[in-house]
This record gives sequence, C-alpha cells and structure tokens, in this order.
Amino acid sequence: MKPSRIFHISAASMLALLTACGGGGGSGTASVSLSGTAGKGLLIGADVKAYEVVGGKQSTTPWATTTTNNVGAYELKGSPSSNPIVVVVSAKTGTEMLDESQPQADGNFKKVPVSNLVLRSFVEKLTSNDTVQVNPLTESAVAMASNAKDSSGGALGLT
Repeated sequence: MKPSRIFHISAASMLALLTACGGGGGSGTASVSLSGTAGKGLLIGADVKAYEVVGGKQSTTPWATTTTNNVGAYELKGSPSSNPIVVVVSAKTGTEMLDESQPQADGNFKKVPVSNLVLRSFVEKLTSNDTVQVNPLTESAVAMASNAKDSSGGALGLT
C-alpha cells in the first residue's frame, strides 16, 4: 500500500508541531543558538550535529556540533541560516541514557549505557534563537519526510 500525499503532508505537519519554537533573538546578530534536549530517556554525552539542507540535500559538513550535558540538554551556536536544519543526535562510546523504567532509591533514574542510537529532528530555518527537541517521535517525522515521494515517484523529502 502506497502512502498518500495526505499522509506525507500529515507527517510534515507533525514534524512542525514536534519542533518547539523558541524566540528572543534580535535582528542583525552575528550568531544564533539552537538548543533543546535529546531523549529516549535523556541522553547524556551524546554527539549532537546540525546540518543545513540546501536544495533538498543535507550537507555533509556540520553547521555546528556539541555534546549533550548531564541532563540531556544541548546548545549549538552558529551563523543564522534561512535553510532548513537537521539536528542529528548519535550515541557514542560512553553515552548513557536515564532509564525511566528503573527509578532509584534516591529519586533519580538509573543510567544505562546506550549505543547504536541515532535520533533526528528538524527546524525550518534558523534566523533567530530557537529550540528543537530530538526524540523518537521527531526521528519518525524526519524519516517520513525524508522518504516522501510525489505521484510519479520522485523524491519530495530531503536526501
């Protein structure tokens, strides 16, 4: 069964709803920040890379890079961009996840090692400071948008 155009539009709409709008940046700034949290359970020590999408193709050179902190948060800083930005969070050696299914006596969640995990999210453009969360739902939305096809089978999503 082929997904319909309405399905792809719905996926794109879901992606837009899942990316939270931030604010506060004034015009004329030399840099902007993109911040948020990464989680499937908060990810600690994961790589975060943001890539511009130009002409439907994701750049191979990151716009900015960082690592998530001890509560799964990140902040990227770079030049403003009117291009879409894909945020990619990747587990690396030493990355841990707070496992909400394992509460500890001290009220914290157990930290468990995680590997082979990649999650993505998307922001339409980055001309002022913004916030974007990265989680399994945003990964699904980006995957659906990436695989979108028009009625003749041509790619509509990013490649």
